[in-house]
Amino acid sequence: MAGKAIRKGNTEAKAYVPYQTPNGSEGEVCWIRENGTDGVDVRVGIWRCGDGDFPNPFPVTFAGAESLYVLEGTLQMELADTGEKVTANVGDIVSVERGTRTVWTVPSRLKAIMFIAGGES
Repeated sequence: MAGKAIRKGNTEAKAYVPYQTPNGSEGEVCWIRENGTDGVDVRVGIWRCGDGDFPNPFPVTFAGAESLYVLEGTLQMELADTGEKVTANVGDIVSVERGTRTVWTVPSRLKAIMFIAGGES
């Protein structure tokens, strides 16, 4: 990482680590920014999972506000409280409020840039 004012990362395989969330281990992440500064809690990273990593739908509850920009693959989300379904494909951006309960289906390899504000996600 560069200095505090500018942060730089790369997406080489060695830069990825398991992504541990309150829901358990969910794929891998390459962190670009792991914490905020000046009292602002912000994290940015590239999240990925491979083919077959998640053969079944799994719950994801967002403990922070989060936006995802899909770089590769497809993500299907179902809102646990309403049953509403959202599908995000390459180039789509999905933004989710803190506390939102979802069920994810990841039919194949997925890579997305995630922006998280406030709380662990």
